[in-house]
Amino acid sequence: MQFIPKKIGNKTYTLNGISLRVLHLIHQKKSIEEIKKTVSLTNEKLNNALNQLLENELIDKVFREKSLSSKKFTNLVKKNLAKAIGPLAEYLVEDVCSELKIDSEKITKNQAASMIRFLSEEIKDNTLKINFIKTMNQFLK
Repeated sequence: MQFIPKKIGNKTYTLNGISLRVLHLIHQKKSIEEIKKTVSLTNEKLNNALNQLLENELIDKVFREKSLSSKKFTNLVKKNLAKAIGPLAEYLVEDVCSELKIDSEKITKNQAASMIRFLSEEIKDNTLKINFIKTMNQFLK
């Protein structure tokens, strides 16, 4: 997990020196370990600073994306899409990968979600569309 800074509006914030230093390092895209070493903080003090920044909505938590097993995922997409639209599914999956610039060898969860959303638009029957989305979303968990 890492943290990213948020754009600050015209609000006024009251931060202690540690939180301000941590925010500055987050803006520099430092990892939690780098921040801890740079500021010489205990886990408790770093945790308190991060909580203060989160509570003031100055940072967001971001979880690193994991790549899905791409072959398994694309095969599953093709199989489930084919149930809804027929043999054209295989070509549509390849087209969407190309259009979204997705490397079929390394598909992240965000890319997979975008792919599912785009492909679901090709399914005209609402019941089949919902089933496709539900089935594919289970794979993303």
